Amino acid sequence: MSQSFYEVLEVSRSASQGEILDAYFSRLRGAHPEVKVSSDHHVVRDRYEAFMVLSDSAQRERYDRALAGADLCPWCGNPLAAYGLEQHVADHVVKGANDGCIVCGRLPARHFRFRANTGLGVWRKVDDVDGNLCKTCSTGVYRAMQTRNLSRGPWSIISIFTTPIDMVRNWLSHRKASSMSGPRPHDREYDRGAGLGNPVLRTGGVWVSLLAVSMLVVVVALVALRDDPPAAVPDAEVSQTTTTIDPNDGWVVGACAEFDVLGRVSQTECGEHFAEVVALVSTAAECPENSDFSVSLTEGVACFEET
Repeated sequence: MSQSFYEVLEVSRSASQGEILDAYFSRLRGAHPEVKVSSDHHVVRDRYEAFMVLSDSAQRERYDRALAGADLCPWCGNPLAAYGLEQHVADHVVKGANDGCIVCGRLPARHFRFRANTGLGVWRKVDDVDGNLCKTCSTGVYRAMQTRNLSRGPWSIISIFTTPIDMVRNWLSHRKASSMSGPRPHDREYDRGAGLGNPVLRTGGVWVSLLAVSMLVVVVALVALRDDPPAAVPDAEVSQTTTTIDPNDGWVVGACAEFDVLGRVSQTECGEHFAEVVALVSTAAECPENSDFSVSLTEGVACFEET
């Protein structure tokens, strides 16, 4: 640590105990787990060590004597030059600071691991918080990661499957927090408010995502369960054609037809006819709606309306 404890907390050497408390807790509140998890644990650790020394009048007095130019440690009497004053003092006063919370630096802390998925199409990103957390920050980080899983996780063909798995793992990891004691020093505003973050189901983004996913599921279900309408079947098509004449001979729109005893279509005089040609088309599917049946010709199809 190259800075003095006063420089770490950004206070003067004449700062009162109240100013030291305000300086530490104002920076603690800035370590909101939904905003940022520090990538440099040394920063929060140094801040915690500085506070633990300067907030204790007796420890602060010893530290000030050493800071004024003492060559020997006021706690153990060993030379300070080779080791560094702040680190030497911290080793005597603050036990286990290296194992402190990676968000706020406080103790006690335990190891937690939380994962959050962000997906879009075939793209997937995973954020991983893996380290020691105090009881307050573990809850804050847990809520933040679960919120991100619900609001951003379902939108990738990969993360839609990995998100539920990671949410269960996060829940299992967070269960350890129930057996922990609260961090020290305690800050009412942080430990009962900002540090805990927002409950997952009180976040608007989660509800928007859940609503969108629900609507998507309903649409997919309706499509899957929908009965496809039967394929359009053209009017009854009589494939038989007369063998006594050329099927194309005289078959024009308005020509009249009748069925012979063999059930074949043949031309006849209009007046006592059975059907009339209403259209000549390429395929039976092209016959107009008023057609009752069609007959295949050498080239194309004749559409008939019964009379």
